[in-house]
Amino acid sequence: MDTWDEFLRWPTPSALLTAEGTIHSLNAPMAATLGRQAKQCEGYDFLSLLPETQRPSAESLLIHGATTTTVAMRVLEFSRPGKASVVSLIEARPVKDPASRERLVWVHAVDARNDPGGLLVPFRLAAAAADLGLWMFTPRSQRLDWLDGAPALAALFPHASTSLIRVFRRVHPDDRAALEQLAHSRAAQSPWTSLRFRTENDGWHHMACQIRRIQLGYGGT
Repeated sequence: MDTWDEFLRWPTPSALLTAEGTIHSLNAPMAATLGRQAKQCEGYDFLSLLPETQRPSAESLLIHGATTTTVAMRVLEFSRPGKASVVSLIEARPVKDPASRERLVWVHAVDARNDPGGLLVPFRLAAAAADLGLWMFTPRSQRLDWLDGAPALAALFPHASTSLIRVFRRVHPDDRAALEQLAHSRAAQSPWTSLRFRTENDGWHHMACQIRRIQLGYGGT
């Protein structure tokens, strides 16, 4: 690569930052991921444009990218008001302008859609730490997959993967409409909803459920 422009020609989100994290320049996909116009991003602190929960990981990424010669990677979640947030694998590495010799940090999204498990690692860790259960519902296949979390919640489902129809059959008839609303919600995040769920061995359990919509990888589903 001979010029700064070449770092920004990537089809995925890409930006050049100073060692302090100020946005030097960025491409349209990165601006869209940050939810702003490009002119509203340049000159701003990159971390300040991210959700607060993502700033520690992003700060670690930038420190690594600015102070070492090795490639650093972190999974970051970019929120989009009213839409599913985008979970991407972000790479950072130091670069130098061939003309001015200015040193910057190049950050860009890596296509990790073939490894959704890697993109879900932060969610698994958060669920386990909070003693919650984490399931992934895929609308296309209408299946619910257990990912990680509290063993007591994992025990409610005898199989790691099950169809939504099978789950419906075990939900109390009076709560099925609420579950259907959750499963087909288009909101980025739903309120907590209480459901009664029946197991094969020990009867009814009360569960509090919440849906968060995420897109795995830039351009993913």
